[in-house]
Amino acid sequence: MGKLTGKVAIVTGASRGIGEAIAELFASEGAKVVCAARTLNEGDHRMLEGSLARTVSRIRDAGGEATAVTADVSTEPDCIALVDQARAAYGPIDILVNNAALNYYLPTETYPTNRWIRCFAVNVHGPFMLAKEVLKDMIPRRSGAIVNISSGAAIGPGRGPYSDQMVRGGVMYGATKAALERFTQGWRRNLRSTRASASRRCRRRRWCRRRGLCTTSWSPASTIRRASTRRSWRAPRCCWRVRARRR
Repeated sequence: MGKLTGKVAIVTGASRGIGEAIAELFASEGAKVVCAARTLNEGDHRMLEGSLARTVSRIRDAGGEATAVTADVSTEPDCIALVDQARAAYGPIDILVNNAALNYYLPTETYPTNRWIRCFAVNVHGPFMLAKEVLKDMIPRRSGAIVNISSGAAIGPGRGPYSDQMVRGGVMYGATKAALERFTQGWRRNLRSTRASASRRCRRRRWCRRRGLCTTSWSPASTIRRASTRRSWRAPRCCWRVRARRR
């Protein structure tokens, strides 16, 4: 029996990269995985490889259970529809991984306003809207996990002066991830009365550890271990996630 046998998980940004790896690993541990992204079939994205069809096919070929749901997490109707379709397919949601993210590597002084707003919608508003929906399942049962994927880009460059002029992650991307961290920590405090806690996961663990910002390693496997236990734990400053626990 796997660590997540019987659990229902939603993973956004599951068409490629980190989201694809998390979805496959969760399925290998017995979870029923709802893979969400905008790219349904290979070739639909004009620049990047990967698709929901490929992720689901790999999971099923390995003996796992998964279904694909196309969704634009920047819009509330799509977020609500995603959670509704997940419930219809497998039942109440146990795990949500907010992995989908958007970035444009452009100079801030010429950054198009519409792209700036869209990035905040995907990177910050989407996790809020999805978390709000899945908590309708988690809070009454006092069980579940929400994992918000952050980044070392959330750590600002400091007061200066700046000898290194390279912008890593971009101003916009760093700002959205910093907002995601502050949102997650605030929600953790608000959920204390419901016996829920909050935390998030950093995508640049090595970068953060070199700067003394993160002392806990992370991988999808460690997420599974913590999502499948009821034991509370103290997260370092750089690693936060939302988790509801049974009494």
